[in-house]
Amino acid sequence: MVFVTFQPCEPPAPGALHLLLAPLGQLSGDGLLRELIAERRDRRGTGVEIWCLPPPALTSLLPDLPTGQDGVVVGDPVAITWLQLRIGGAVSTAALDPEWLQAQARVVRSRGVRAAGQRCPA
Repeated sequence: MVFVTFQPCEPPAPGALHLLLAPLGQLSGDGLLRELIAERRDRRGTGVEIWCLPPPALTSLLPDLPTGQDGVVVGDPVAITWLQLRIGGAVSTAALDPEWLQAQARVVRSRGVRAAGQRCPA
C-alpha cells in the first residue's frame, strides 16, 4: 500500500518529492524530459531521483485525478521548475516511496537501446 500526501503550492516536507502533472503526451513530446534524465544521470549517476509515471500509475496514486495525465516525479526542485517552465503542467509535492516509483515508472530508450536503470516515457 502506498500513502501519498498531495499538497499543491506548499513548501515540500523533508523527504518529499516534486510531482509535475501534464496532459498525456506533453511530457515526452519533444524529448526534453529524456534529455534532462540522460544529462542528470551522466553527471550525477544512476541514483538521480527522477521517474516518469504513466496514467495507470497516476490513477492508482491519485484516484480523483482527471484521466489523460502524465506525471514526472523529481527530487531536485530546480529540475522540476525547469521542466514546468519548458513543458507546462502543475507542480505539487508528494511523499512517495522510491521503490514504488521504480516499479511504476516507464522505461526510457536511449539511442535505441534500453538503458539499465533509466525510466521515462519511451
